[in-house]
This record gives sequence, C-alpha cells and structure tokens, in this order.
Amino acid sequence: MAVAASGNSINFWKQPWIPWMEYREFRELMQQLQTQRYTIRSLADVSVGNEWNAEMILQIFGQELGGRILHIPRIPRPFTDQVYWKNNQNGKFTVKSAYVVDQDWRFGPVRSIWKWIWNGKIHPRISIFLWRILNEAIPTRDRLPFVVNKDCSLCGMEGETALHLFRNCGFAKALWLGSLYPLRIDYIPGDSMASYLENLISILPNVNRDDFVNYFGCMCIEIWNQRNALCIRSVLAVPATALLNVGKALRDFKMLVDEPFEVTDELSSIPEGNYHQNLDYKFCKEKVLFVFFTDASWDKGEAGLAAIRINLLNGTWSVKARRSKAASVLEAEVRAIEMAMQWAIADGCQEVLILSDSKTAVIAFDSKVGCPDWKIANLFFSVFNLSRRLLVCKFIFINRSLNAEADGIAKKARFSSVYDVLYQGEGVPPVIPILFL
Repeated sequence: MAVAASGNSINFWKQPWIPWMEYREFRELMQQLQTQRYTIRSLADVSVGNEWNAEMILQIFGQELGGRILHIPRIPRPFTDQVYWKNNQNGKFTVKSAYVVDQDWRFGPVRSIWKWIWNGKIHPRISIFLWRILNEAIPTRDRLPFVVNKDCSLCGMEGETALHLFRNCGFAKALWLGSLYPLRIDYIPGDSMASYLENLISILPNVNRDDFVNYFGCMCIEIWNQRNALCIRSVLAVPATALLNVGKALRDFKMLVDEPFEVTDELSSIPEGNYHQNLDYKFCKEKVLFVFFTDASWDKGEAGLAAIRINLLNGTWSVKARRSKAASVLEAEVRAIEMAMQWAIADGCQEVLILSDSKTAVIAFDSKVGCPDWKIANLFFSVFNLSRRLLVCKFIFINRSLNAEADGIAKKARFSSVYDVLYQGEGVPPVIPILFL
C-alpha cells in the first residue's frame, strides 16, 4: 500500500512509504536511525503542519535520500490522512485486486496494448478480431492438426501462422505499401502479433493511435476475408480490390462508432446553428460570470496546459498557456484545471464554469466521488481546496470536438520554448459558451 500523509496518525516505522527502496534496505536504514537515538514515531514528528520539516529530514536521512523524501507530496489541509491500495488506480481495496496481486505469478505481464484495442473509439468488431489475432486464436493452418498442407494460402512461401499472414505474407506487404500508411510491414520486429503491433505503433508517434488501430483492424479483417475467399470459393486475392474494401469498412465503422445526436427538451430552446453533433454535457443551473475552457496535451512526461477565459458580461476573452511536467494524461488535465482556477482566484473571479474534455476529472470534481488516481492525490485535493474559495464553481464535461481551440493552444504550449504565456484576445471569442449555460 501507499500512504499520502497529512497528520500524525500514521506509524512512521511500519509503512512502506519509500517505494524505491527494498524492504531489507529500508529495515537496515531504520535500525541505523534507531542506533543514532532518533525518537521519531510518526510523520508528525518530521512535519511542520502539513509540510515536511526539511531541516530535520535532511539532518536525519542525508541530502540524497532526504531530498527524495521531500519530493513526496503531502495532502493539504483540511483533509486527513489517506491510505491507498496501490494496485487499484482509484486507491480502493477490492477482493478482486487482492486476488490479482496474490496470483500475479499465474498471469502474464500487464500490457498497454489491451487498453488500446478495448477502447471506446475502436469499433467492437475490430476489438474482438484484434483480440483473437493477438491471442493467436484464429484458425490458421498451423493450428489445424487435420490440415496436411501448412503453407500460406495466399503466397505459399512459408507456413501459415498469424504473424506470417498479417506481416510476412507477400499479399499483406503489397496491401500495406498501397495503404494510407505506406510501410514496409515485414521490417517491423516482433516475435508475436502483440509485440509486432506494439512495435508498429511505437514507430508512428505522430499518428493518432485510435485511428491507426481502427485501420490496422480493417486491414487484418480484409486479409483474413481474402484468405478465406481463396480457400473456400477459390476467389483470387487482388490487392487493389482489398484496399477499396478496407477504405469502405473504415468509413462504415467510423460512422457506427460516432454516437448520434439526441434532441432533448432542454436543447429545444437553443437557436439553430452550426453546432457539432456529438454533444456530451449537462446544463449549468448556477449563475456564472466567467467560463473557462481547459485542456492539456501530454507526451512522455511533458505537458502543455491551456485555458481560455470568456467574460460573459462584456464578451472579452483571454488565454493562458503553460508548459509543465506530468506523469500521466489525467495529471496533465487536472493541472490545466488547477491553472484555470488559480487564474480565476488571482483575478478575483468568483463565479466560474470549468469546461474540460476529461470526463474522469470532471466526474471526480463535480460529483465529489473522490480522487480518481491515488498518484495525484495531492493535486486533486489542492484543486478541491481551490474550488471552495469560489462562490460558484461548476465542472462540466464537453466533447473534445467542442474544445478544439484549447486543444490547439495546449499542443503549442507543449512544444513552445516559452514556459508561461498570457495574452488578451481581440474580436469574437474563438469558442462560444452559449451551449453550456
């Protein structure tokens, strides 16, 4: 378990609060401290209020270890000590997660690829087919003991396995060379379909991953269909025809994944206009004077934060952007919300509406369900404290397509050489908040 501390009720000696040290090293360190006659029994003994006593920490643990301890974030007041189960992202203990930890030796390593394919933006048919491929669960000839001829049905050059059929087969190579992502697919390393797809995605860092997974799934489905048509009906596989089928399937799947817009009674009063049809929000019943559109762009620990503030009284708008460090996408999104709220408080804005395309963050703050990720507990409770300093503070989730301006600013901030940017906009605001009021 992990401990996020703020008071004096946590036993200092028994909690594994130094995750980078092995238990034996930690025990030896504690024994050394005991021989030096330090009488520390709780976190409160090395704290000043809700902060570390830096002088004492460095004196006891030295510069290197003490510096690491001082970088452990503390939960702000008035919140009490929090105990988190590290094996659940939300920090809550469940029998299921305990079973997974206990039986970890029986399971394979956790791989991000499963999150990539079981994604709401991936069509279910594609997800299921990719799951079968990655688990080598399709009836290729190498898996059929009653088939004597094991050669590939499409090229006949090698034995037919999933990896050969979707990567090394001449038909698959020809298909990929003429695809939307022209690749020498046989050059991608990997000793299994799972590692092959992971390596393939890793060499395309600037490509939208969801779009590519959908396309990869359509390519695999078409290769499999062409193979079956040849085996069952003796229909010759033609790359040009296959590519046309892939394009059509991709368009059809995209249309099905995008949820249709449903008209409700609350929407009937909105004037007609060129609004996006994938709305996902609820209306704010409180009176607000300022609306903040927030977003973050994250990649490999670097984040760009953006907030667009619109004054509903006079229609003026301004932009604030910043580069920041963040360990995850969720942390970056919450830091963007924190930046907007600090900006509002600094300028005396008391009635605000925070719009974000991070549904996880909005649900956590709006419904007060608790911290969605124990690793950002300090940040989460700090933002919660900021919301208490405002007379009105409402959080609303909006579709990413409605947050394109903030998204573009966040991406520019991540690549910018300027750390912090603040400027006043001119003319009509780039986003109109009428839909959310």
